[in-house]
Amino acid sequence: MKSKTKKIIAVISAAAMALGLGACSKQTASDATKEVKLWMNSGHSKSFWEEKVNQFNDSQGKDLGVKLVLESKTDSSYDQQLEIALQSGELPEMFFAGYATNIVDKEAVLSFDQLPGMEETIAKYEPYMQENIHKVKGKVYALPFGITTRGLIYNKDMFKAAGIVDENGEAKPPKTYDELREAAKKLTDKSKNQYGIMFPVKWGAWVESDITSLAYSSSGRDAYDPVSGTYDYSVYLPELELIKNLKDDGSVYPGAEGLDNDPARAKFAEGNIGMKISYSFDVGVFTTQFPTKMEWGVAPLPVKDADNYYNQHSYCSQTMYVNKNCIEKLGADTTSKIYQYLYSDEMIAELYKEGLEIPVIWDIVKDVELTDAANGWKEFSEMAAKSVIPSLKMPAKLNGVELSMQKIAVDEVWTKGTDPKAMLEELTKATNEGIEKYKAEKQIIIFKSRDEADAYLDLLKRI
Repeated sequence: MKSKTKKIIAVISAAAMALGLGACSKQTASDATKEVKLWMNSGHSKSFWEEKVNQFNDSQGKDLGVKLVLESKTDSSYDQQLEIALQSGELPEMFFAGYATNIVDKEAVLSFDQLPGMEETIAKYEPYMQENIHKVKGKVYALPFGITTRGLIYNKDMFKAAGIVDENGEAKPPKTYDELREAAKKLTDKSKNQYGIMFPVKWGAWVESDITSLAYSSSGRDAYDPVSGTYDYSVYLPELELIKNLKDDGSVYPGAEGLDNDPARAKFAEGNIGMKISYSFDVGVFTTQFPTKMEWGVAPLPVKDADNYYNQHSYCSQTMYVNKNCIEKLGADTTSKIYQYLYSDEMIAELYKEGLEIPVIWDIVKDVELTDAANGWKEFSEMAAKSVIPSLKMPAKLNGVELSMQKIAVDEVWTKGTDPKAMLEELTKATNEGIEKYKAEKQIIIFKSRDEADAYLDLLKRI
């Protein structure tokens, strides 16, 4: 799905695991210097982290008597390597991962109430934490590091040629669904093989990326209501109608049902597609993997009603956990200082400046001047200030229920042109009944109090 160019966070090489390297209890360094292994699936940020680890080892590390050892992994096997390390008790001292529940259940990691001097940092990140990722049952095990934002990318050259410009003659991206539909019509010229918009319908994440996520900008929520703990899929009706209308108009690049995301991005880069819904990690894609042959820009996602803009949907990148044995090996104070070095505002700002990570707390970098930034990086990054990470959703038992948003959007609306209203109602009913079935078996709550729910809802405030 994603070429995660210049995207930080993910965590380091488990390759050393095969050589028997890993757990905190296994010291290979001298008595004077204790090794602290850090696993990261680093990709294009590898050289950045190597430099920062070396800087730490040459300064603060010497004072603390520790040496960070970076073990970098850049392929898709990283999560599997982590799982093997978890099961075998060979986790490194510190590592990045995308979840918390499994490692917490295995009692493999520290909760931050055991680390001194972290109170202020925890309080700063509290509004951005997610249950089962950063905290479990009220205890904090990790901090959000960065986020991936969304936007509408658009071909400035095509917009100008079609006369879709502002008073200064600059390309003017659409702000509403109606404006997007009209722009797509104007941009489409089948004789030149030019189309207004592209949808990678074959891509497994297309429904979430190009349909359900749009609802956040227009409605301030998706189908799930985190306060009532119920679903209402009718919230997606405007987005499904938009997709259907664009297809009926002939404004969508043909053959979308057979188009995955990588071929779609490659086609956009060629210069004959007007618009595409995109992610911040696509900046790297269009810089190195599929270099663009035209000038392109990034705009906020369009909404149904120009008078009602809400924060956009986003999600967290991986985050760093600490092996439970580190206090015994390093001491609580040293462990805390290492974590705070890697999570310092200065580190976050440098990652942003290098085009490697968009911080979840935009205020950290709002005044940072970018130089030589890749096209689109600044625009995607600035959307962090008007983006929100969705809350955890209530699970539901849906045994025997064949209907889903994937089926409604792809099989019915896109393929057959079916009116989705009745199916959205049916899916709403089935899901809410499934929640009650789940509750009957397992007691679960999303928010522990009305105050906690209100705090989350405050993040969904209108822009």
